[in-house]
Amino acid sequence: MSTMEMDPVFTGALREALKATVMDSPRVRRRWRWRTGTGVLLGVTLVAGGVAVASGLFSPPGAPVDTLLGSVISATRTGTASVDIGAPPATATDVSLALTCLTAGSFDFPDGSSMTCDATDLTVRPFIELRARSYRSRLA
Repeated sequence: MSTMEMDPVFTGALREALKATVMDSPRVRRRWRWRTGTGVLLGVTLVAGGVAVASGLFSPPGAPVDTLLGSVISATRTGTASVDIGAPPATATDVSLALTCLTAGSFDFPDGSSMTCDATDLTVRPFIELRARSYRSRLA
């Protein structure tokens, strides 16, 4: 088997031509930092937006917007009872009621609707409050 050798003059000229080509060509810029930064920013924005929607900071389009216009009233009652909430503010259109069941039973409202609490509503898990049910009534 024979080995071929390149002409030393040709080899030197080729080497110089390759060096010149490499030195004269622009450096390929890597954009990985820009893409990574954009991806992280987009991810953080999506997560923050999801947390804001889930926490009620933003309401979905068309959803009722609840604004506290009066004072919060708390009452604990057993049996048939009424809770005096006073006169509603002039701009109020609805009244919201949140019930936390202490015992099993049912609640009947003047408009004919009702709410029932059973044993599953009474379970208390550590660090979680009793489950509350809500009711909304349109003011006349």
